[in-house]
Amino acid sequence: MKIAICDIDKIFLSKIKDTIYKYAAANRLEAVEECYVSGESIVGRKDYNLIFLGYDLNGKNGLKIAENLRERGISCPIIFVSDRTDIILETFRVQAFGFILKSQWEQKLNTLLDDFFKKMGTDYPLWVKSGEDIICLNTEDVYYLEADNKRCHIHLKDKTLISNRTM
Repeated sequence: MKIAICDIDKIFLSKIKDTIYKYAAANRLEAVEECYVSGESIVGRKDYNLIFLGYDLNGKNGLKIAENLRERGISCPIIFVSDRTDIILETFRVQAFGFILKSQWEQKLNTLLDDFFKKMGTDYPLWVKSGEDIICLNTEDVYYLEADNKRCHIHLKDKTLISNRTM
C-alpha cells in the first residue's frame, strides 16, 4: 500500500509516519509512505492508495491541491489533517474520505484507517517484490499462494510470481 503524507510540519510528518507503520505492522500490511512538505509534489502522481493532506502548505492550501488532484483524475481517498475546523464542510467538495484534527490525530488515526480498510473490502492493491521488481496487483487477481521454505509462490491467472518473503 502506497501512502502519501503532505504537511509543512516535519515533526508531525515523522510522527504520523511512525504511527502508520505501527498500524501496518499490527495488521500485517505492507505500507510504503512518502512524505512531502509541498502539495505540488504529489499532484502529478497517480500511484497512491491513500493521501494524508494538510491544509496550510507554504502559501497553498490543501483544498486547492485536492481540487487539482481530482481535476487530473486522481480518485484515491484523501484524509485532511488540520486544526482549522472552518474548512471541514469544504472538504466534501473534493470527496474527502476523512478529516482529522491535528490535536487529536493520535486518538483518531487508527479508527480512520480501520474505516478505510473496511470500505476497501477484500480487494485492495498488493505490492509484491519478485526478484528485483516491485509489482502491484489486486488481491482478487491472486488465485492461491504456495509456501516454499522461505519463499512464496503467488499464482495468478496467467503467471506465477516468486517472492523471497514468507506468507
